Amino acid sequence: MGFWNHFTKNEDPLLKVLLERYRLNLLSIPREKASVGDLYVQEGNSQYVSTPGSITNFLEPPFEVPSITTGETMAGVSGTTSRDASGKVGVDFLEGFLNALGPAGIGTKVRGSYESSSKNKITFTFENPTRDYADPGLVGRKLVDHTLMKRHALIAEGRRYYLVTAVARSAGISITTEGDNKQVMDIDAQVMKLANVSGDVSIQKNQTGSITFKGQKNLAFGVELYELEYIPNNGGQEGKFLMSTQEKAVVARGKEEEEEEGIPLFGPDKDVTVSLSDG
Repeated sequence: MGFWNHFTKNEDPLLKVLLERYRLNLLSIPREKASVGDLYVQEGNSQYVSTPGSITNFLEPPFEVPSITTGETMAGVSGTTSRDASGKVGVDFLEGFLNALGPAGIGTKVRGSYESSSKNKITFTFENPTRDYADPGLVGRKLVDHTLMKRHALIAEGRRYYLVTAVARSAGISITTEGDNKQVMDIDAQVMKLANVSGDVSIQKNQTGSITFKGQKNLAFGVELYELEYIPNNGGQEGKFLMSTQEKAVVARGKEEEEEEGIPLFGPDKDVTVSLSDG
């Protein structure tokens, strides 16, 4: 099934705006260290890619990433809530987000609180999401007269290269969980204490039953990727780079988990997530 054809049977409002408006590859494990200008290398016969390095380390002559606009408000994403996701997939994402956001182990402790409460549904809303980006047209223009470093250890025939031109970030997430009896999750006192003592993460519960986690780190939860291909000299014509948008998300640094029952966090198919490592 194509990347943009997920909406016929299991339309998710959050997934729809992230994919259709912002064309994001969603990160199954949110990361702090993700930047415009990151380049991923994919082995030709593999569906997984490497941890990223700056494109400036792959091109010659020396290349500078164009100016980056930071902190653009993602109005369509703010306040948009995902569909009910299966508990296993949802809590995996939440654990990774909170472990990256706050003190060591807070996500794991929240997971324990969730699992002990016998809840089976979870929804997410990103708090005040923002977008850092570079104009793809300007990036393409800057690439003129540059080539891939032929002697670079990661450059080889048959490999593919993916360039990050935008990064979506959020420093907080709101969740709502329900069980068959429609009762919402109650965060364990130990988790509340851990957050309050550390000062890195605040936890707020409102009257509707949602719980909001806010931290000091602005975590990347999605990236916009262009495949970067160098077309060498042909018939006397100068070589050039070709930037292509992706119709299918890229899986990076780790195999996908076996299919879970229920609807995955951001839609019916596994190919909307990118598993990234901080390396």
